[in-house]
Amino acid sequence: SERKAVRDDLRKKQDKVARTVTGRGGEVRSTMQSAYNGLRVELKSSQLDAVAALPEVVAIHAVPLHTLDNTVSVPFLGVPQVWESTGYTGRNVKVAIIDTGIDYTHADFGGPGTAAAYAAANAADTVAADPALFGPNAPRVKGGYDLAGDGYDASGKKGSTTPTPDVNPLDCSDAGHGTHVAGTAAGGGVIADGSAYAGPYNAATSERSWSVGPGVAPQAD
Repeated sequence: SERKAVRDDLRKKQDKVARTVTGRGGEVRSTMQSAYNGLRVELKSSQLDAVAALPEVVAIHAVPLHTLDNTVSVPFLGVPQVWESTGYTGRNVKVAIIDTGIDYTHADFGGPGTAAAYAAANAADTVAADPALFGPNAPRVKGGYDLAGDGYDASGKKGSTTPTPDVNPLDCSDAGHGTHVAGTAAGGGVIADGSAYAGPYNAATSERSWSVGPGVAPQAD
């Protein structure tokens, strides 16, 4: 009850600021009263001084913009130096991922990397996959299994709560989480023109222009 009273008091003070923001053509995107006392707003820079002058406003900070980018983390961890000094790039190592599946048509795993290739695989995603892209003779993705099925949903809101396993683990999730995780672990990298990167992997690798940066073990299966 004390926490609720604190939040309610903060909301009342924030409401005055919010009215000023909207009155000056801005928009309130979100309000926060628990871990942080503040509002996230969009407002023309010419109106900032008027908002800053309100007695309820302690400070105004710009919100940084973040974009999805995996080309930074592997170099940040010093992995290219490990490739350079040890030669360990994952070759002859097999990595297993338990997740939403894997897009084995992706150039990050030696596939063609086209929307058409994924669409063709997705149209037949309950039967055996193309052996040129998935299986023992494929470039990178050597095997796998769909333990749940594409129509499975644990909550029952968007699908069946009954698993329907099949032999094809193509990643069909909206977020592609399994593909992302597999790429972070062992993606080979995709260069700026959309084609698969074939190496070498050394200290200078991260200096290239990437569409998708290599994973930690870029030559693992």
